[in-house]
Amino acid sequence: MAISDALDHSRRGVIQKLGARLDRRFSISQRGSTAITEVLAGGTTFAGMAYIVAVNPTVMAQAGMDREDVAIATIIVSIVGSVATGLWANLPLGLAPSMWSNAFFSFVVVRHMGFPWPAALGIMLGSSLIILALGALHVREWMTNSIADDIKIGLQAAFGLFLCQIGLSQAMPPPAAWSAPVAPAIILTFVTLGTFVLAWRGVSGALIISVLLTWAIFAVLTRHGATDMVTLLSPVLPHWPYKTAFAINVSSLSACPLQAALALAFVTFNECVGLVATTVTVARAAHIEMSGKSARAAYVSDSLATLLGSLVGTATVSPYVESVAGVKTGGRTGLTALVAAAGFAATLFFIPLISAIPPAATTPTLLVLGVWMFCDGMKIALWTWARLLVVTTMVVITSMFGDLVSALAGGAAAYLIVNWNIAGAHRTTLVVCGFFVLAWAIAQRMP
Repeated sequence: MAISDALDHSRRGVIQKLGARLDRRFSISQRGSTAITEVLAGGTTFAGMAYIVAVNPTVMAQAGMDREDVAIATIIVSIVGSVATGLWANLPLGLAPSMWSNAFFSFVVVRHMGFPWPAALGIMLGSSLIILALGALHVREWMTNSIADDIKIGLQAAFGLFLCQIGLSQAMPPPAAWSAPVAPAIILTFVTLGTFVLAWRGVSGALIISVLLTWAIFAVLTRHGATDMVTLLSPVLPHWPYKTAFAINVSSLSACPLQAALALAFVTFNECVGLVATTVTVARAAHIEMSGKSARAAYVSDSLATLLGSLVGTATVSPYVESVAGVKTGGRTGLTALVAAAGFAATLFFIPLISAIPPAATTPTLLVLGVWMFCDGMKIALWTWARLLVVTTMVVITSMFGDLVSALAGGAAAYLIVNWNIAGAHRTTLVVCGFFVLAWAIAQRMP
């Protein structure tokens, strides 16, 4: 009995010392939290972000990349980005490849512009180097503030519509597996409605639940994959993404330099806007004052993760607004980000399971994300007629041509027309808009 009491006392002493060390390292009690709360918040953040492990490989496979290797690359950069932000910036912020970036990579740079995916990775690498330099020189926020809010909002709405188009394009699984072709459409409709309800009610992990549920229903009804489920659920040792890592080849970019420059500018533009907006949103939700040091640490962490992503084979890395779910659970420090990173690390041992998810299973998730972004952007656009004109122009171009670069140029042109003679208009903003319009016009005349 005495030995048991001594062991319990020793165990409690170790836990107390660990808790005290974590408290000092992350200022947990200073920010009004506890270690247990931070762990729970990290799990919540991971649950909200986990869908990207399944969706990102599905989208980037449309560019011809290997799904399994992209899944591994996705997990690697999510771990590195979240750990760097948690340790360096001490923010409850989870990082992963962004949904707009992978869609732009596959459907615009590769499919529309015609660049091979190794060249598209070169564009991602160039963007990460530019953003890293901008962050180091403390001009990233200034650059972001120079971009008109109307265009930021228009791009959000346009990209939401773009995501819906992608989701619908991959909605139907192979017809040979179905006796009734209408069955997949009915299943996807009900799952999408259910996903909307779960997301609206703030259920953590609603999107990954949607992906797994759709896949399970398809597997049962088609009688494909059910017998392999035990094998897929068995952990495996992770491997290096040999097919995508260090595959960058920029030689084809020289044939269309202006198009490549436009794609590079677009990626850099979105990365700057997305990072600053999401970081500030999560920090405000956690009641954390974004000081110069923590802001710079967050921006550099994001840039380094994106740099790594281009090298191992995935899209631009960004902080996830789903991190707010962890903040609502009580997360206030970087320990939340570390726990989320641990969740991503665990998925490394289930790559075959992730790779077996069919593209159609991600349709409800893409539709929910797309509708949310579109409606959120359009709601803000209704505030003024000038903003509504810019946003509507970008949405219409996206719906007609499925081209985000053309939508950006159209929105910039509309903004110039509306604001050219308005007193007090930001001259830097007008110059940026003019650059996008001119570069796009020249690119259209090039072979």
